[in-house]
Amino acid sequence: MSKFFKWVGVSLFVLTLLGLVLAAGALFVFYNSIPKINGEIVLSGLKGSASIVRDENHIPHIEAKSKIDAIRLLGTAHASDRLWQMHVTRMAAQGRLSEMFGEATLETDRFLRTLDLVSPSKKSYEILDLKTQQLLLAYTRGVNDFIDRKKGVFEASLPPEFMILGQTPEAWEAWQSIAIMKVMSLTLDSNMGHEIGRLALAGRGFNGADIENIYPYDPRDKNVPNLELNQLYGWGADGKENILNSKQSSKYNKNFGHTKTSVAGLEGDDFSELAWPIHQSASNSWAISGNLTSTGKPLLANDPHLGFTAPSAMYLAHIRFEDNGVLKNIIGGTVPGMPVFLVGRNDRVAWGLTTTKLDSQDIFIEKLDLQTGTKYLTPNGYSDFIEREEIIKVKGGESVSFIRRETRNGPVLPANYKKLKQRLPYNTVAALGWVALANDDTTMTAALNISDAKVVNDVLSYSKKIVSPMQNIIAADVDGNIGLIAAGRVPRRSIANFVRGRAPVPGWIQKYRWLGFLSASDLPKIYNPQNNILVAANANWLPKDYEKHITFDWSENHRQIRAENLMFGRNANHTALSVKDGMADSYSRAMVAFRDFGTSTLAGAVNINELLFDRLRKWNGKMEKNTVEPLIMVSWFRHANELVFKDELGEEFELVKNGNVTRLLTAMGNGRSQNWCNKIRTPKFETCADILSEALDKVVAELETKFGPDWTEWKWGVAHIAVHEHRPFSKVDFLKDFFTLQQPISGGKFTLLRSTNNIGAKNPFVATQGAAYRAIYDFSNLNNSKFMISTGQSGNVMSQHYSDLLDKWATLQYITMSTLKSDYEKNALGTLKFVPAQ
Repeated sequence: MSKFFKWVGVSLFVLTLLGLVLAAGALFVFYNSIPKINGEIVLSGLKGSASIVRDENHIPHIEAKSKIDAIRLLGTAHASDRLWQMHVTRMAAQGRLSEMFGEATLETDRFLRTLDLVSPSKKSYEILDLKTQQLLLAYTRGVNDFIDRKKGVFEASLPPEFMILGQTPEAWEAWQSIAIMKVMSLTLDSNMGHEIGRLALAGRGFNGADIENIYPYDPRDKNVPNLELNQLYGWGADGKENILNSKQSSKYNKNFGHTKTSVAGLEGDDFSELAWPIHQSASNSWAISGNLTSTGKPLLANDPHLGFTAPSAMYLAHIRFEDNGVLKNIIGGTVPGMPVFLVGRNDRVAWGLTTTKLDSQDIFIEKLDLQTGTKYLTPNGYSDFIEREEIIKVKGGESVSFIRRETRNGPVLPANYKKLKQRLPYNTVAALGWVALANDDTTMTAALNISDAKVVNDVLSYSKKIVSPMQNIIAADVDGNIGLIAAGRVPRRSIANFVRGRAPVPGWIQKYRWLGFLSASDLPKIYNPQNNILVAANANWLPKDYEKHITFDWSENHRQIRAENLMFGRNANHTALSVKDGMADSYSRAMVAFRDFGTSTLAGAVNINELLFDRLRKWNGKMEKNTVEPLIMVSWFRHANELVFKDELGEEFELVKNGNVTRLLTAMGNGRSQNWCNKIRTPKFETCADILSEALDKVVAELETKFGPDWTEWKWGVAHIAVHEHRPFSKVDFLKDFFTLQQPISGGKFTLLRSTNNIGAKNPFVATQGAAYRAIYDFSNLNNSKFMISTGQSGNVMSQHYSDLLDKWATLQYITMSTLKSDYEKNALGTLKFVPAQ
């Protein structure tokens, strides 16, 4: 027996030792997947010697003899630091995630294959001008230089994710960069969801005033036509354009899709989000003329808000190249996978961007042939769908096929997307018209040209080639000019189309089709305004005399107004510090408005914690992480939102669960279409005071359970954690702690210091979106401009640069990025030299 125990002990020791050796070996291999940043590489096709100097923050400063060579090395730098991120994004664009991740991403692939971002990307590449094609090819070559490089003896060829999942990247192709731009459009264009929401509300019997309460307009919107969708759909109304037969006027098709030809998404469960939720983008930007600055030179600030990811969606870079004997620089923020500086500066001009919220998508309801279900109605009778079989390869399982359908209006959306099969009228499908599906997309040309601009007017002119996504491009130059344009392809709709992009429309009635697009000369812009300041923060900033229609789906205007108040309200001249303070501003105009309404409504109420209530009354409105009031206010907002809307909306509460302060205050105030505060399922008639009091009780109960009984010890930052998720390993239990980055932060959903939490989510206080990039461009000394991204430059979890900028980002610090060789070579981490092959 003693020998047995001795044998067991020896065996366990050997197994443990073997496990440690294997673990150490894996770590050694993973560590050696960090690419080298020193040495010399021979490359064919270079015009001359080039180099990548890594400064102290691992930012690549690329020196080359031509822009073609510089862009090629940018591709190499992107791939060396972010190859996995680039690979996942291009596989998503192609609807091929299931090849890597199995069934978990099947519905995402089905949706993306249905949209088909590949065909318009390939076709758009073919029509681009020669210069754009050459730069795309140079970038492609640079990415493939890294993938195909010669490795050292112990150097791993690929980042850890490829090794863990057993993946090998295919060669990069030039059109894939255009496809990544279209993935950005999918992230930034969001009004399709609003259209489906209005359809769902109309289906539950809500009238136009009710729907306007749920989807309120921007106060600056002009000439908003009434939206009585029941007249259009014929649900309980005698509308002139009842699109249903009278016997079917109140039915949803419960068996939608059971036709002779299957419809995309038929077999899948209902889904509303892709494998990784698409966080709606927001951003802040402002430009101040030298007439209002202490130096007499312009200041420009910009912070694009994107979903938090590890690594960051943005990547800092600098290229330095010769152009006809002139040394030129471009420096700023790039997106791995594309050869462009989306935001940044050159030697004369700086530019930033924010999302316009263009109504770029329309859903067209297509009526099916009742007998076969294989045709759809047009003004000229029934027409055949354009059909194609799509086959999705699934890792660890059998391939899945479906029939992709397309009408003259666009691809037919999956029946299970956002519950369309329940929400659509009987015997219909939904086709998507979307600007981003254009086959002549010249957005890449625009982005490349902007970085060559010499004056602001060049930026405004080059921006007119943008197709999608539409962006507010803000710019300043060394001559003192400032300008702003909303650039993108804007659908034109008929005057007879009263819906104007707000809800799905019948695809067989001609007046609802697009009439084309606004001309470039009709795009809204401002150049050198008399008030010397430009502000764009996703709400309506359009000139007062602008008459063209852009959208009814602006972001709430709290950030826009707060930024305007800060910029216009300063009594002294602006400085780089005042601009920085604006970007760090944590004052929540929205939460203050809700606080003021709530405290005034409950003034004199009984059974309220007076100490807590008094603390809220005296709150300064700042969403600071070390204070208690923001946590109480967000929780109060959350519970009030649910109590006001959930009983009336039922399962459609999903549409509004993440909260909109304008909506809530409208529903509780004088502008409400009905008494939303009364609970329709209780005998008592509840007032808004009753609801606010009950919500406050729920706040105390919820937060005591989560954070302890002493409310004075609660802190916003304990709950409000910025979670930067890795794709896909933040979803894998034993890996998520290694790959996920987290940090407590100040700010909130409605502050200029943006850190969006979704109050309807499982973790309602966690921040999932905010500034992926921050920059302040000071034209008194452009080489003193300040930059920051949200994680670190490297996407390799084994690198110290995976997260080395996270703390600085969270505490609102910046780094200085200079184009001067003497600056970026100081404390440089390494230099990788490239020499032409002989």
